[in-house]
Amino acid sequence: MGRQASQSRYLTDSGGCVLVDFVGRYEALERDYHHVCRTVGIEPRELPRLKQSPRRPFPERYTPALAARVVGLLQADFELFGYPVDPAAEG
Repeated sequence: MGRQASQSRYLTDSGGCVLVDFVGRYEALERDYHHVCRTVGIEPRELPRLKQSPRRPFPERYTPALAARVVGLLQADFELFGYPVDPAAEG
């Protein structure tokens, strides 16, 4: 597995304080897009859907060993963004 950069490192300072007001989630793209549009005072446009695949729960996408490795490598992201650290906890 290639070296992955933690996304949280782009959003926090050296002390771990979050530097942004809002972080949108890909899994809630349309909802979060509308939130940002309302916040900045612009009219949202319809987001095109070019390709869409069914979203499978975390435990179905990875073997237990790979899930543990992903969580270990990206622990800060899981904590900052509120994702369950236990892959079996996601539904």
